[in-house]
Amino acid sequence: MIPDSIQAATAVGIGLITALAGASEIKLVIQGEYTLLDMGSLTLEIVIAIGALMIVAVLLHYHVKGAFCIGLICGTFAWWLISGEWPEALTGTPKLNIGTGIYEHDKITLLVLNLVFLYILTLNGLARGLSDLSGLTKPNGAIPRGNWLLIVCGATSVLSGYFTGPPILLSPESAAGIKAGAKTGFSTLICGILFGFSSFFYPLFHAIPPAGTAPLLIMVGVVLFANTKRIDWTVTKYAVPAYCVLVFIPFTYSILRGVAFGYIMYIFISFYTGDYITNIQALVRFYTQVKPKLKLTEISKTITLQNIIASADEMPDTGGSIFEEVVAPLPVVMPATPTRSERGGSISLTRRSSAAPTPNIGLQIQ
Repeated sequence: MIPDSIQAATAVGIGLITALAGASEIKLVIQGEYTLLDMGSLTLEIVIAIGALMIVAVLLHYHVKGAFCIGLICGTFAWWLISGEWPEALTGTPKLNIGTGIYEHDKITLLVLNLVFLYILTLNGLARGLSDLSGLTKPNGAIPRGNWLLIVCGATSVLSGYFTGPPILLSPESAAGIKAGAKTGFSTLICGILFGFSSFFYPLFHAIPPAGTAPLLIMVGVVLFANTKRIDWTVTKYAVPAYCVLVFIPFTYSILRGVAFGYIMYIFISFYTGDYITNIQALVRFYTQVKPKLKLTEISKTITLQNIIASADEMPDTGGSIFEEVVAPLPVVMPATPTRSERGGSISLTRRSSAAPTPNIGLQIQ
């Protein structure tokens, strides 16, 4: 129901609004006197931020671990040394502020619907973009454990709302961690623990200037902009909604409004092209059809001696030895130690007893 082009455009739009926020922090982009936007005056803060941005870009080019952290540290200390605005203290006692968790508003229903809409579209778009960046997306375009992503974000948003906190969504700044090599989710756990400890060092982090944080926000926009390659700009019915999403997110300075505008555009275009009805029919067939279950005996039939030898024929001659182990779900009946000479070497196959719970078939090419 949500085309890949809109998901890609959502990730790009979030990257653009993040970069715009970084440029606005250092007054590189300001409100113009005669135009909507204008470039600010060249200040020392902008020069330091641009220098830190160049450092991050060069380090990423050479695949240096911690490039974003190095850029943050360089920009921060450069500003502290030149301006003299050092932190007043290193540690402090955090203050806990817990509300009642009760919110009364005459348009509470509309707010909840907006939040649901924001979750479905924004999470899908940003999660797919980050999944592609980390190389975890499946061949059919699905995100690993994508359903759990919605469940966890929804449950934690309810808990956060009770403590008068914001909705829990994916952060586009996660792209920085992925570029550093994070893929398993363990880095997110470490970041959460560090965020908890950072509350005791809030005077230090409060003194970090925009000259240190703005380059990181701009570079996040660069990383997420790579999702534009997923949009087929030659197909108008996909290009127009995607363009509306990635343009109106930064221009309206609202993720919800930009995504909603693009998705409404896609629905109207799909009704006239017939794609929307086709998608609904495909969705109904997907959830109503009986999916055949593949038996283990059918899986075991696919692993045969002929398949193994055929795979060996396609292997390149490396001049050395290659060893590959194939684990079969059921015992495979095959002749004992068959051999075949090829390319000046030999292929030997060995098998274990069929009583073993997970028999191994060893394939060795010499």
